[in-house]
Amino acid sequence: YCIQITRYPVIPAGEANDFDASEFIRESITEANTRCPGLEVIFHHDGRVLPCCSPGVFDTHLALATVGESIEHYIRKIERNALLAIMQREGLLWFQNILKDELPESDAARTTEIVSACELCTVIFRSRHNLDILRPHVLAYFGRAQGEVRVEL
Repeated sequence: YCIQITRYPVIPAGEANDFDASEFIRESITEANTRCPGLEVIFHHDGRVLPCCSPGVFDTHLALATVGESIEHYIRKIERNALLAIMQREGLLWFQNILKDELPESDAARTTEIVSACELCTVIFRSRHNLDILRPHVLAYFGRAQGEVRVEL
């Protein structure tokens, strides 16, 4: 009927972070359930521009910018963002596997069950330290894949 419907699971974000973990239906992590469901420009009430509509993204360091430019500007930021490109190409396991090797004590490395890909994304990207660990890997990915292409991160 030409009405867009978005379905996403309840994930531990915001006030739901205080829920008992057993209240969420989780599955073991697989390649299939760790694929990002998609990107879209979201303008949050606090002025941040975010790359998706999952409630978990509000608790991460994935903000693209702050409000003040054209919508086209933010779309380009999503299109040129190296981290988001890898997320779409490789999935979230790519990031988790690096963190398992380099930061095995992190929440992201120890997570084995998730409600959805959005929960794993939140666990990985809510830590600035995780981003610092991932940054050289993201840049190297595009350096090897495209001959030292300049990308935003």
